[in-house]
Order: sequence, then structure tokens, then C-alpha cells
Amino acid sequence: MSPNIRYLSFFFMALNCLPHLLSGEVVSEYRLGKETKSLDFDNESSALRNKTKFLITGSNKPSQVLEILTDKSSNFAMIATKVNDESIFKPDPEDAKQDQLGFRRLDVLPQYDPTTIETGKKAYHHSLMLSKDSMLDLAHSYLLGSVEDPKTGGHIYDIVLGTDYDAKNTSGKVAPNANKFRVRNMKFADLFTVDAVVGETNNFAIEVDWTKNTVQAFHSKGSENLKAVSKVEANDPKAKTVAGTCEWHIQMIKSPLPDPNDTPEQRNDLVHGGIQKSGILESIVQFRNFVEDTSKDPLTANPEGPAATTSA
Repeated sequence: MSPNIRYLSFFFMALNCLPHLLSGEVVSEYRLGKETKSLDFDNESSALRNKTKFLITGSNKPSQVLEILTDKSSNFAMIATKVNDESIFKPDPEDAKQDQLGFRRLDVLPQYDPTTIETGKKAYHHSLMLSKDSMLDLAHSYLLGSVEDPKTGGHIYDIVLGTDYDAKNTSGKVAPNANKFRVRNMKFADLFTVDAVVGETNNFAIEVDWTKNTVQAFHSKGSENLKAVSKVEANDPKAKTVAGTCEWHIQMIKSPLPDPNDTPEQRNDLVHGGIQKSGILESIVQFRNFVEDTSKDPLTANPEGPAATTSA
């Protein structure tokens, strides 16, 4: 074998390893440096708030329901996202009828430009962990992350936990899959499910091809590399029509249980009705949140993501 051929053989062998080394450009960044403080959420002039488009915390101060944690397992700060009795979104303070009494809602909308991001292929990264303090009631449904069309409320993808809301489930029966994190497409079909175990980090990446209108799920645990856990699947045709207009959410929205005393029509209005227990303080830990452009390079296998400026 000539030296040139040996060189080319080595080159192509090395090239096969590059998908683990290459990474896309980060186009929306919400990985937080470990110097970040919970009180930074309250300070509208902080670097953290500058990378935050909008917060929904009900009548809580942001730092009451967004607690910064650190752990040696990650280079980044973690956020304990919380809901309590005061986690009620009031979109119009002048019109109490608009109060979303059905939900207990915490929502973080990072800075995110849909007109430039929602083209080509993008990978949306979320890491989630239940803690011993989570205290979730899995008879309810929890929405934990999504890309949402703000006009219709439809989700290009979402990550959920618990029992899906069913207006007929007035007994509050817990679904068999309630203890699983589920990644879903716009039609609410599961792309991937995995058990939610206290103290165990689950890393998710959802690759959305905005041009071809497809979605694919990737997953790993702890610090293990992300791997594909679903096929590339066609998304709902509606997803393509709203490309360029959506929002990226890091969130914790607890749906109600249907009230047996309500009419069937009233039970269908889960935003404003239903049953929520009082005296709650529920949480889930979220971190390693970022969006990367994978139009040219494969998504970053390391759940920590590519190098970036992480200071909040």
C-alpha cells in the first residue's frame, strides 16, 4: 500500500469518528453558569434576565419558584422549577375571567428568535431530574418542555410526565405510564418514554427538521452520550405552517383533575376549571437547556453540549 493510500485510509477512519466531536452552533442558550444565583431571576437588569424573554410565575417572586442548585455531576447550574398555590397565570389583570385557575404554572421563555431558528434542522436539549423534594401527584399531567405555537397552543414537540387529562376521569385514576417521561410529537404520539426515577438525570434532545417537517428523539442518562431512541418521523402537517412563529419553553405546568360536579362542557375547559389540591409545593430539576443548529453537523452527543459562554 502506498503512503498516500495509507494516509487516505487513516483520514477516512478518523472522519468516521467526527460525529462525536463535531457540534452545531448554539442558537439559543439557557445553560447557566454555577455562579448564577436564584435572586438573579428577580433582578430585571441581570445577565440572566437578559437571556430570558418572559417569565410566568403567578403571584410568586421569580426566585420563590426558580431555585438555583449546583451539583458536581454537571458543569452547569440546575434550576428547581416549582409550582405552588400561587402559580396561577393571569394574562389580563383587569379581567379575572381570564385567570388560568385550572393550571398551576411556571414558565421560562428563553430569548429565542423563531424567524431565524425555525429553519433547517435544530436540536432542542433538556435535562430533567426528579428530586426527593419533587412531591409530584402523578394523577395529574405535567408539561415540562415544549416548542409551542402561541396562537393555537399546539406543540411541535413536548415532554410530559403523569396522567394525561381526560374529562371522563373524574375518579382521578393514575395512568399505567404516569411515572414515565414521554417525548411526544405534535399529534401527542409518543416518540420515546423512559421511567422517571428520583435522583436520576434523563437527558433529551429533540431534533426538529423545520424544512422537511420531521422529528427525532435522542436520550441518555447521567453523563452518558446521547443516542437516537426513535426513528426520524413525519410531524403533523400543521407544524410546517407555523414554522417561524413559535416559542421555546422550559416549564412546569400542572393540569387539573376533572371536577365530577361540572358539566361535560365545563370539564373540557381545563385551563379555567377542574380540581387542584391546596397546600402544594412541587418541583422538578431542569438544566443543560440549549438549542443547536444541526443543519450541517450532527447534534452534540455530550449532554453538557458544546463549549459556550455560560455565565448568566
